[in-house]
Amino acid sequence: MTLKTSDFKIGTLGSHSALQIAHGARQEGFKSVIFCEKGRMKTYQSMAGGSKLTELKSFHDILKMEERLLSKRVILIPHGSWFNAMTLEELQRFKALYFGNKNILPWEADRNKQRKWLSRAGLTLPKIFKRPEDINTTVIVKFHGAKGGKGFFLARTPESFDKRISASHGKDFIIQQYIIGIPTLLLLPAYWRAGNYEL
Repeated sequence: MTLKTSDFKIGTLGSHSALQIAHGARQEGFKSVIFCEKGRMKTYQSMAGGSKLTELKSFHDILKMEERLLSKRVILIPHGSWFNAMTLEELQRFKALYFGNKNILPWEADRNKQRKWLSRAGLTLPKIFKRPEDINTTVIVKFHGAKGGKGFFLARTPESFDKRISASHGKDFIIQQYIIGIPTLLLLPAYWRAGNYEL
């Protein structure tokens, strides 16, 4: 049997990258489906542009749809929220069609492995501070896994780091030199007003 583009759908979880993924799918001639958590459908109803929307109680419930996804030939596109919705082991066992190579998942889920990967590619990377006491410039504290930046914070001193990190006890993190760019300059005033920046 010869399969055509129209025989497949592109699917993803309804979070930060979903609208771009659905838009790209449509440009390539695919129908798309966005799986939204309960209470977040409204956002996508106004912007999804023809994508089918499917509501889930939680993103983790997509694991229960394995057979349905296979029968409908839905190709899932991964992004950061998949790592928050399920464990690495669950993602690796999930048999639904998947775009990409699952062998890179352990690298995607671990910031230290990601850094190793980028370093081997010859990229210039921000400095990593191994100890909070060494902070002597603006840093961003990032937690492992992908949360679209949720929980990340900026600090400039060991004291401001200590003040903010106490709310995240037990989570793995890295302390990375903060590089200011054009988007940052536009966003910083709102960031300060929200109380996320310690001087």
